[in-house]
Amino acid sequence: MEERIQSILWVQEYKEQPDRLLIYEEEYERLLHMEERKQGGVPGVVVLKGRTGSGRKFLMGHLAYVCRRRVAYVYMDALYDCFADLGQPAAELLKRFLDASGDWLCLIDEKDEEEQRGKRFKSLLGLLFDVGISCYVLTDQKLSLPDSGFCSCAEVWLQEPDLRGRVRLWDYFLRQYQVSPEVDAGGLAGRYRLNAGEIVRVLVSAGRYRDGEERDTLCERDIRQAIFGYQEENLGAYAQKIPAVYTWEDLVVDEQVRKKLEEICDQVNYQSVVGGDWGFYKKKPYGRGISALFYGPSGTGKTMAAQVIAGALGLELYRVDLSRMMSKYIGETQKNISCLFEQAAYMNILLLFDEADAFFSRRTSVKDSHDRHANAEVAHLLQQLEDYEGVAILTTNLKDNMDDAFRRRIRQMVEFSLPGPKERLSLWEKAIPPEAPRKEKLRIETYAQRFEISAGEIREVLLQAAFRAAAEGGGIANCHIREALKDCYLKYGRVLQEEEFL
Repeated sequence: MEERIQSILWVQEYKEQPDRLLIYEEEYERLLHMEERKQGGVPGVVVLKGRTGSGRKFLMGHLAYVCRRRVAYVYMDALYDCFADLGQPAAELLKRFLDASGDWLCLIDEKDEEEQRGKRFKSLLGLLFDVGISCYVLTDQKLSLPDSGFCSCAEVWLQEPDLRGRVRLWDYFLRQYQVSPEVDAGGLAGRYRLNAGEIVRVLVSAGRYRDGEERDTLCERDIRQAIFGYQEENLGAYAQKIPAVYTWEDLVVDEQVRKKLEEICDQVNYQSVVGGDWGFYKKKPYGRGISALFYGPSGTGKTMAAQVIAGALGLELYRVDLSRMMSKYIGETQKNISCLFEQAAYMNILLLFDEADAFFSRRTSVKDSHDRHANAEVAHLLQQLEDYEGVAILTTNLKDNMDDAFRRRIRQMVEFSLPGPKERLSLWEKAIPPEAPRKEKLRIETYAQRFEISAGEIREVLLQAAFRAAAEGGGIANCHIREALKDCYLKYGRVLQEEEFL
């Protein structure tokens, strides 16, 4: 029996002072006061709740060092199985071992079925309290504490580090590396919601990417690759990942639109300065996320602009799938919406709501239960968007169909208009790949001047022309483009006069 218990315990002694606390100073002081004022003879439990990598064991180390105690760690399931096999004598033996050594008992909760975890936790605590054992518990889940018996129970929650906390973490860990001047702790903290353990893991992996290119200096590209490598693709049920292949050079918009798009990037990169250093987030518990609405005719570059921003910020782009979000069952749509934002909160991504008027449609007067539930779904979506601290971009062709309350929750509204002759010429030139063969000199200057079509339509015309040329076994010619233009105009119900080609 003694060997069984010793085999599942590992005792850690903290003789040297751990590294300084960068965050959670208040939580540490609270734990210290609890320990100093602990009543003798009253068994109890202190649950230290936080996501993996938040520093739960690190905090335990600080507490144990100051109190000059060792910590006996054990996985909750292993201890539960031991007690189930050996019964109360095993608990009494553990009690004698802890009394003799003076060690603290700390249970580590592993991921398991929620219902099973709750039953095991209550059963395990009941047996420990029966023999007078107090303990700490490290978990990332809400655990139901005992509601009966003579015991003390407390929960200390290590919430996700806020913006200023993330800046301190990035700054501290980056100092352990040789980094290029482009790497900025504030910018990284604004873009990526990572805790201490995740930052350490990312930087170690970034070092491998650096070594792969035989460099001594860590650059931002290495950090982005490491973050993408650890990114869990757990939005598959609600959204689809879109490669952010476009850059600022690919985007052809007027200067005013480009300036607004750059401002969106600046708002993400300088969150730590404005929100943290300048104090604008102190009394702003929600609405800290960066959201923008891109509106205008179809094919004017709204979705491309979202890809450009995602690439510039080093974020992966996920397009929300409306068909997977909506449900005919009451309450299921709201549940799916909540699940989407809960998962996205820790994924360091850019959420794209394409054709957003379908999501955020204007609420109507309630005439029946269908209207009431539809309005509730829109209200819930608006609330979740406001609470979301990441980056969200919405696109629509029908801005006037969107709910009025939506405007207040948007940081930037950017209008995309049809390109002028100058922009169209650039679009025609960029849309023809350099590898594409040309049978003759193409009259793209004429096409740009005479045909008022969008960027998407220009790409569509050239793609159709290319297929016609390939079928004939030659390069792209003006005749192929003319036929494709006629098809384009016919498709969208417009009339194309033959003299326009003269």
